[in-house]
Amino acid sequence: MLLSQYRRDRDSSSKEQQNETTPKNKGERFRQVQEQPERKQKRSDERDNADAEKSKRARDDRNNDQGRERTPPPRRVINVIMGGLQNCKDSVRSIKEYERKTLTSQKWGSSSSIKNKPDESYEISFTEEDTKGLDKPHNDPLVVELRIGDCEVTRVLVDTGSSVDLIFSKTLQRMDVKDYELKPCKRPLTSFARDTTMTIGTVKLPVYVARITKIVKFVVIDSLAIYNVILGTPWIHSMKVIPSTYHQCIKFPTPSGTYTLKGDQRLSRTCFVTEQKLRNSSRTCLIAK
Repeated sequence: MLLSQYRRDRDSSSKEQQNETTPKNKGERFRQVQEQPERKQKRSDERDNADAEKSKRARDDRNNDQGRERTPPPRRVINVIMGGLQNCKDSVRSIKEYERKTLTSQKWGSSSSIKNKPDESYEISFTEEDTKGLDKPHNDPLVVELRIGDCEVTRVLVDTGSSVDLIFSKTLQRMDVKDYELKPCKRPLTSFARDTTMTIGTVKLPVYVARITKIVKFVVIDSLAIYNVILGTPWIHSMKVIPSTYHQCIKFPTPSGTYTLKGDQRLSRTCFVTEQKLRNSSRTCLIAK
C-alpha cells in the first residue's frame, strides 16, 4: 500500500517538472532554441578566456624561472677605488673623514641644497635629436674642444671616471706656459689596473665655455698620452655638467638657459689611431731592447 502511494507521488512530481521545462507554445520553444547556442557560445568563450589566462600565467612563470636561471647570484662585490681626490688630503684618515660626510648628508641633508634658491632649479634632458649627424652605432668617448688660457685646445676628454683634472706637460709646452707658473707637487695617481703615475705639479688655468670662466686646478703629469687634457669630476661638478657619450655632447645650465657643447666624433676616432701608433711604438721599443 505504501509502495504504490510512493510510486504515484513520484510519477506526479516528474510530470510536473516536465511540464515546467516544456515550452507552452511555439514562440517560447523558438526562443529557447535561439538562446541555447548563445549560452553554449558564452560558456565556450569563458572556457577560452580561462585557458588563455592559465597559459599566460604559465608562460610568465617560465620566463621568471629562466630569468632567475640566467642571473646567477654574485660571488663577491667589486668596489671602485678612486685616487687623487682634491677635496681632502692624501691620507687614509682624511679620505675616511671625507667618506663619512656622505652619511651625514644622507641623514640630515646637504647644506648646499638647502641654500639653493628656488629659481636655481633646472631641468636637462637628451633626445634622439641630439644624435643628429653622428655615425651610429658607435663606442666613442666624449672629446671636445675648449678655450684654456689663451689657447684653443683640442682633444679634451670629458671623463666622469677621473677624480682629477689632468693636463700633460707637453700640452703646457705647446701652450707656452712658463715653468714658474707650475707649482711643484709629487702625488701618486692610480689607474684601475693599479698602475701608479707620479704627478710633477699643479697649475691653475682659466677654462672658458659659454661665457663662463672657471679657474681650474690641473694636475700635471709627464707621460705620453693621446689626449691633451682630461677634464674629470672637479670641472664637471663645478659647471654642473651632464655629459652623454651616446649623444656626444655635454649640457649644463647658464643664466640664459641650457647650453649644449657638441663633441667631435671624428677627432675622437683620430685619438684611436694615435693610441694604436703609441702602442706599436712601445712594442717596437720592447723588442729592440
